[in-house]
Amino acid sequence: MGLRWYQEQAVAAVFDYLRENDGAPCVVLPTGSGKTHVIAELCRQTVAWGGRALVLAHVKELLEQSREKLSLYLSPEMVGVYSAGLNERTTDTPVVVAGIQSVYKRATELGSFHLIVVDEAHLIPPEGYGRYRKFFDEEKTISPRARLVGLTATPYRLGSGWIVADRAKEERLLDSICYEVPIVELIKANVLSNVVSKDARSAPNFEHVKTTRGDFDEGEVEKILDGKNVLWSICKEIVEQTKDRRKVVVFCNRRESAKKCSAFIASQDPDHETAVVDGETGAGERAEIVRRFKNETGDSDLFGNVGKPLKYVCNVGVFTTGFDAPNVDCVALVRPTQSLTLYQQMVGRGLRVAEDKRDCLVLDFGGNIERHGPIDVAIPASAVGREARKKYFRKCGNCGAYSKPWKDFCENCGEPFPKNQNDPNANLSERSSGSPILSNEDEPPKVEEFSVDCVSYSAHYKKDSDKPPTFQVEYKRGEFRRPLFEWLCVEHESRWARRRFENWWKSKSKVEPPTTVDDAVSWANAGALATPKVVRTVLRSGSRFPEIEWLEASEIPDFDPTQIKSDFDEFVGFDEFASFDGTQNERFEESADADPRQETVRRCQNCGEWNDYGLEDYSGFCWAYNCEQNGTSPACSEHFKERFIDAELPF
Repeated sequence: MGLRWYQEQAVAAVFDYLRENDGAPCVVLPTGSGKTHVIAELCRQTVAWGGRALVLAHVKELLEQSREKLSLYLSPEMVGVYSAGLNERTTDTPVVVAGIQSVYKRATELGSFHLIVVDEAHLIPPEGYGRYRKFFDEEKTISPRARLVGLTATPYRLGSGWIVADRAKEERLLDSICYEVPIVELIKANVLSNVVSKDARSAPNFEHVKTTRGDFDEGEVEKILDGKNVLWSICKEIVEQTKDRRKVVVFCNRRESAKKCSAFIASQDPDHETAVVDGETGAGERAEIVRRFKNETGDSDLFGNVGKPLKYVCNVGVFTTGFDAPNVDCVALVRPTQSLTLYQQMVGRGLRVAEDKRDCLVLDFGGNIERHGPIDVAIPASAVGREARKKYFRKCGNCGAYSKPWKDFCENCGEPFPKNQNDPNANLSERSSGSPILSNEDEPPKVEEFSVDCVSYSAHYKKDSDKPPTFQVEYKRGEFRRPLFEWLCVEHESRWARRRFENWWKSKSKVEPPTTVDDAVSWANAGALATPKVVRTVLRSGSRFPEIEWLEASEIPDFDPTQIKSDFDEFVGFDEFASFDGTQNERFEESADADPRQETVRRCQNCGEWNDYGLEDYSGFCWAYNCEQNGTSPACSEHFKERFIDAELPF
């Protein structure tokens, strides 16, 4: 399996940290970005080095996801599960996926490990004798050299703040965040779905509810929701705002209010069904609800009649982790929380991408956005007070809409903002939230200019994809600098992508743009294009690859594609091939031996790049960022084994 670019970087950052530090690193990846793939690759490499790995999680959904992803990276027989909930107790495999509830008293049964990975690491308590700490204390006596790694989307806990020691400024099991990727960057890269919020008409004010065990008292919240027409108005607004939405997850306070929400929504939207899920819902019923919720159409009965589709799920205390339904395009928060982790986990249910899903609408009836800030810049209350959060948005006193903090006027109605907004209650409102769910802070692009030594053209095939290849342009810019790459869609069905290639080609050639990648590569390498001398790159915020503009180039040459010789014309012929003698073989071998790179490097059989034995290739990955293999090609695997076989784990 090939990893995405940020997943590769996360794996590399973990092993970098383990080699250079004695502590325990933490990886922060947003909900929906594929943390399980990172865990699987960490385990795969540990097993390849001759070690054992343990993956810990707290719910069976996460255990099942981990086993599923690990089976894509390792043979299924190498992965075992220890979980009472899944009725499995395997202990002798190279990789064990375990539920913390099942193993926190049974570390000795599992044996020793070299790497221990905790999914949803924010659940590790900062102190005391929780299940994770009890397990780690016992495991230390069995595996004194085992290394701990945590992964989470939210590196903080309610009441105790950061889960890493260097930010909390006090003792934690995890020491430092070694890798983190912003939500906005993955949204711009189309890895995650865009999220939007709308100003709603009415919602209760929970600000005066007392705090119990670090969060709003559920009993008092329930009393407010039980007020006259409160839930009815909320549900009416949910139905009205989601007429063009497919799947809606409603986060409720308690089962009683969830059942009322379900009934109110059903009465106002008779064309769709609703369901209620909480901790008391049986496993079979819950699985059936999830199955129906993921399905776009209703189920058929024995007579073939199709029922109403399940559009709304009102849930209490579930679906915050381990719930994977990419088609969720609306999240309604009908509850307040002081937990930044819970807030981000709830919104995170809508971050996954799906076909025909333009974005995810967040309807916040609990004032959570104002309380915690936009999800991409939110930080725990212990780190910054509520006053500091006001810098993320400004509320209009005329229409109640929210605008970016640097605006001098309301983006909705045009009302000028007063020059001084120091009212501590300026962000409190009895209306449900319409403040921005993303900060949308625009950063200036990074612009650079480079001299081009040479340029080459080739076809780029994406692994395990049925899409046509792209036309790859490689700009070499010095012996010791990585090349720049540009990809153009010659054969893709998208009109925009094809038009972009045509405009690019016409500005550099006198012949009409070819219709196939093979012709584009052949013509370009035969001299159909001008030669770039200086290029400018523009790397925009959130983008992985820069935009490339030719600043200086040679004159556009005259070119006739009909004069290009075919591969058959260049072939030496059968007779000459059959009489290939030993002298020719000797010359070929001398040429291969004369290449000094073969003594110190390996060439990736996927992308053709040479990889040295330096730090950039320590993990066995091909260092070329455009390479899709990422360590799974034969060349990379050979290189990996040669360096680490029969040796201690490198960390």
